[in-house]
Amino acid sequence: MTKKSNLRSSGSSAGTGDAIEAVDDLLAEYIHRALLAHEHEETTTDRRRSLARGTGGQPGIPGWIFGWLGRKELTVAVDSSDERRRLTDEGRRYLAEPECIEDLLGGNGGFIRRANERLAAFARKGDLVTQPDRPWVLKDAANWQDNLWEGIQGSKVLPPRRDRHTWAHHLRSSQAFALNLFVPLARSVQEPSFRWAADVWRPCFDRVAAVAFEYPAIGDPLNEAESGDHRTRVDVKIDFGNKQVALVEVKYTEPGFGGCSAYYSDENRARDVCRAPGWSTKHAQHCYLTAVKKRRYFRDPVPSCFGFPAIQDYAQEQAGCPFHGGLYQIMRNARMIDLAAPGAEFVVVAPLANPALKSSRSLYGKSTIGDFLTWAVPGTRTRFVDFERIVEVARNVSDARDWLGYMESKYLRAIEGAS
Repeated sequence: MTKKSNLRSSGSSAGTGDAIEAVDDLLAEYIHRALLAHEHEETTTDRRRSLARGTGGQPGIPGWIFGWLGRKELTVAVDSSDERRRLTDEGRRYLAEPECIEDLLGGNGGFIRRANERLAAFARKGDLVTQPDRPWVLKDAANWQDNLWEGIQGSKVLPPRRDRHTWAHHLRSSQAFALNLFVPLARSVQEPSFRWAADVWRPCFDRVAAVAFEYPAIGDPLNEAESGDHRTRVDVKIDFGNKQVALVEVKYTEPGFGGCSAYYSDENRARDVCRAPGWSTKHAQHCYLTAVKKRRYFRDPVPSCFGFPAIQDYAQEQAGCPFHGGLYQIMRNARMIDLAAPGAEFVVVAPLANPALKSSRSLYGKSTIGDFLTWAVPGTRTRFVDFERIVEVARNVSDARDWLGYMESKYLRAIEGAS
């Protein structure tokens, strides 16, 4: 793995340090966007210069970041002229799990750095074998189940290899976090020894009948896999109550919801659509992802998301596609409800200690994650369940003691005291 580095000391040209200080809060985003620019094809010198300038309301990416990607071996020259560059396997790993970009920055911003340090201490105490330069990441990805509570390792309900995230062996992995949270609940349906998990989750999901991970296991409702890309899957699907269904998105330390990368694709010849003012269903039909990739994001039936205040507000206030930011992931979850689970509830489970859940920028100006979800996905039942609340409930469930001890010492302690 590429070693972490402090960008403040890695500049190679005059003025780079000052530029870094000026954009410090946006470094991870800039690096992610620069990686996205290489996702589908090689980039050229002219293309990189264009991205550095910024176009159509998209802020420019500081030009030095493209050079930094090369120095970190996340991109590589295609030929000796360095005119064209492409992603390395390492670069694709970071593109697949952008929250791990913070590791490259040495935990830029404090929250991630503290979490990494505390998770490294957890690993040492548990004698976990980790990478020497990144002791919050297991050394061997094949041993990813060491990232799970011992009581659920080897469970039949764990996702198969094809559904395992690239960074499932990272101690901050949101997939591992989701499995540690919900595999006991899945097993409680059939196994008496796990009935305590039903008690822990009863205030949120009563009378649970089934729990599935990486839903849907088969099928491709949004028509993404045929284009060669990864298909959208929901972290957890829960059947509960009186024929109720919840599609659950689990976050741990991620800096918000995922955005769209299509604008940065060299294959996209319709960037004018991405930048068009007053975005609507008419623009959506000419979207690169619709017209070329044939995805079902904006095809019949007309997506419910176009009636959402979030989309209408964005179209009135700003030019360009409203899905280039975090609303993209929200839209895909809403489409999954439209096409794969009509009537389902959309639930986000995450720690309140994650600063992104309080950030006005991440929440599009809304004061709470609950307000953001109501605004972004109206007409669909939405809920936010904070991890800290689940821990409080578990403290009153005696048989949950072993699981609770693991979740507190690993996940809660790592983020305690975050602003």
